[in-house]
Amino acid sequence: MRTCIYSESLAECKGASLYKQIPPLFATDDYKTCLQQSTASFCMVYVEIQPDHNSDIWSRIWDLQNSEGYHYRHDQLYRGVCTSNFGKNYTSITVYAPSWNASAMEPETDNVKMSRKLYRISRKQKSISHYEQELHNHISSEMESKYNLSVKTFVKYCDNPREPIQKDTGYLIAIYIILGIIALNVFSTLYDRRLESHQTEESQGVHYFGRNHKPITNKILTSFSLHRNYNRLVAPNKSPVGKDLRFVDGVRTLLSIAIVLEHVIFAQFMPISNVSTVEYLYTTTIVISSLHFVVCIEMFFLLSGLMLYLKFDKLECITTTSSLKQCITVYVRMMISRYLRYIPSVLLLIMFSSNVLLHLQNGPFWRHIIEPNVKMCSDYWWSNLFMTPNLNVNNSCWLHTWYIGADFHLYGVFLGVLIISTRFPRFKRLTYGLIGIIGVAMPSIVSHMRKLGSTSTCKLEDFRHMYLKGIETGEALYLSSYSNLIGFFIGILCGELYSKYLRHDKYKQVVSRYLQSLPMYGWLVISMIWYLGSTLMTKEHSIWTALFPILHKHLSVAIVATIIFLFNMCKKRGFFTWPYFRLLARISYQVYLWHFPILFMIYGSINQPFNVSIQFLVALLVITYALSAIASFFIALMVEYPMAELLSVFDLKNKPKAAKIS
Repeated sequence: MRTCIYSESLAECKGASLYKQIPPLFATDDYKTCLQQSTASFCMVYVEIQPDHNSDIWSRIWDLQNSEGYHYRHDQLYRGVCTSNFGKNYTSITVYAPSWNASAMEPETDNVKMSRKLYRISRKQKSISHYEQELHNHISSEMESKYNLSVKTFVKYCDNPREPIQKDTGYLIAIYIILGIIALNVFSTLYDRRLESHQTEESQGVHYFGRNHKPITNKILTSFSLHRNYNRLVAPNKSPVGKDLRFVDGVRTLLSIAIVLEHVIFAQFMPISNVSTVEYLYTTTIVISSLHFVVCIEMFFLLSGLMLYLKFDKLECITTTSSLKQCITVYVRMMISRYLRYIPSVLLLIMFSSNVLLHLQNGPFWRHIIEPNVKMCSDYWWSNLFMTPNLNVNNSCWLHTWYIGADFHLYGVFLGVLIISTRFPRFKRLTYGLIGIIGVAMPSIVSHMRKLGSTSTCKLEDFRHMYLKGIETGEALYLSSYSNLIGFFIGILCGELYSKYLRHDKYKQVVSRYLQSLPMYGWLVISMIWYLGSTLMTKEHSIWTALFPILHKHLSVAIVATIIFLFNMCKKRGFFTWPYFRLLARISYQVYLWHFPILFMIYGSINQPFNVSIQFLVALLVITYALSAIASFFIALMVEYPMAELLSVFDLKNKPKAAKIS
């Protein structure tokens, strides 16, 4: 058996014999059968095996999780126990009673400290203190009899119909707000239809709903009109710029699917049964190389930079004669506009997650997966409100919202850069040069100084306990604003190239001809970079691992920008201009926000540890994206677009332009 552990990979073992001899990571009694018994409770218990170097099984656990590669901590387990089973696997439940000390039987580890914080709602249950000793005795007896191991335990929650989670005032307020939003949409739609009935026959229908009301009162009262907002969602952009950039809809849609796929892989952190298969997959080159797929988030920053430049260029609100007051006014107004673009939907997510989500259903793993996010949202809503979720993802509502904070920071930085470079054009090259040098060098400098890994990847233990840990490399090279500076900057450069050159046919033809054969070589270079990265993942820190982000993020993004963005700016048709991408692109922000809670709800509804397979992940991807798209359509229709219409007073497009000097 030891030769299997120390072999070059676990391929020879295939988990068959080794994993059968050690305790499984997850095991549960039948949840539904348990709660059908009127006096029973179903409790989720965190279990830590105590070191015993005289135990052969402990030695195997220790050797396995400390060998090279990606492995789980097999000494940290979860057990779902039905209290009606007490006494079946051990002789006496009172063996520890004379000297029972709950704190002495609980592990003193970060996992338990975080569990006390994340499961504070459930930890208030009386059933935990009632069953705590018996649960420990039950699990301890099982581990002693089957594996000759001692354990410490911590009860996360107990589920029973006699002690449901109480719905507080926040739940009622959230429900009333949701009903109020629905009522607003109904009223606004009926009012809009009434206004339409007073129009001439030629002005009714699509022609009517496609026009904005001039009276401010009608504009406000029809801002929640379903007809009007649906028209905004599906209407094509018929401007010359809109036609040239139709491909952006396709890019946004595919990026949304890619992000959902990236988070579907979180299955590795969920209650799974085929642990050996997952650990073995992380010894294969194709899986290791696919970990670099996380770099696709850079494309969203690129899109933000592109759109910022095009909006700023269209407004023409800053010239070489603009005063300091004008510059500050433009900056503040555009930042407020950006903030209000994000915040209504974020607040809806926070409200729903904090007050409603936990009450939607029950299951053996429902609280295990959902409650930590509920607690984060209720405790750290202010982090999302102040756009700082990327500064500490364990202190924010839903960890994927880090992107919104980083994007907002970069939007503010580059808006300032555009204002300065437009007001003082002689400093433009210097400003761009400094931004480029800082963006390229900063991740490598930080990586070298802090001796971080070459790339940001999540190991199998990094989120298994429903909070992120051991992600120092990820915080520096993935979540931080400065690590995504180049992606946003390349978007700014793409916008400038389009505005000055690629909107003209003569330049389109020349550039298109030169870029014709680039995609093949570009994707080949990216594949080689990813392969190089897969070899560097297991290397000790060096100057070469510190320099790798230059290839992994910056060069890869530059290549993709050239292949997809610049090349498609020169084409009038192509795959990315498929008209059905229009609607999916318009709801992409909502898909990004809501796919993560929907995915976690799917995981939380599973009743037993599940097998991870390619078929399972593909089915989960399709289901998650489909449900996210449906939910996002209605949220965009009933919240995002109405709020954007209401808050359009902050949009500079209706403000007078700065005088231009010829």
